[in-house]
Amino acid sequence: MNFEQALNHSCNSAFAQIALELGKDNLQKTGEELGLTSTFKVDRTEIAKGTLDLSKAVNIDLGWAGIGQYTTMLNPCAMMTVMGAIANNGKAVKPYYVKEITAPSGLKTYKASTSTLSTVELDVDTAYRMKKLLRSNVENYYGDSAFPGLVMCGKTGTAEVGDESTGDNALFAGFSQDESFPYAIIVVVEDTTSTGRGIAVPIANKVLQAVKQSEKSE
Repeated sequence: MNFEQALNHSCNSAFAQIALELGKDNLQKTGEELGLTSTFKVDRTEIAKGTLDLSKAVNIDLGWAGIGQYTTMLNPCAMMTVMGAIANNGKAVKPYYVKEITAPSGLKTYKASTSTLSTVELDVDTAYRMKKLLRSNVENYYGDSAFPGLVMCGKTGTAEVGDESTGDNALFAGFSQDESFPYAIIVVVEDTTSTGRGIAVPIANKVLQAVKQSEKSE
């Protein structure tokens, strides 16, 4: 199994081994460079920092961290921002809640400005490679039929939360590769017995299809 296949099939043992080979310093540094442990504001709201503390990690802990467990707790907004950076050749665009406000008269009274985030450091080559890998996930595993009419790249995830009385967190994070439809998305379903592919992917598709339909009607 090569790296692409391991990513397609969410092979935990492969990524645990990769984490061991990288070492905790490199893994910690990469998480920080991607902005996963930083905070930024979305409009006036400051998002919570993620946690990736490998200072006391031994080998087994590092393996768990490599598949998103151990002390790892990430903010979904930060994860979506990284996906946007991959789509945008390494440049992360700062998200906002309101794109514009139009008065009843038709006059636009507010329009959000676009700016990049300095908290995400991703070079063009790495973004290109990741884009190909994330596209492969959809093409070769989830299936393009999961996103009809969209050219999607992305990755699912299923995270345990350490409480046996509740379900897992199921996720899908991704973006459209179609430049005329430049959206990144993340879906998190908490306390579920399903998986990212089983529940988060259909929700992501439903949201994106609604966005596409609304753009057609504008």
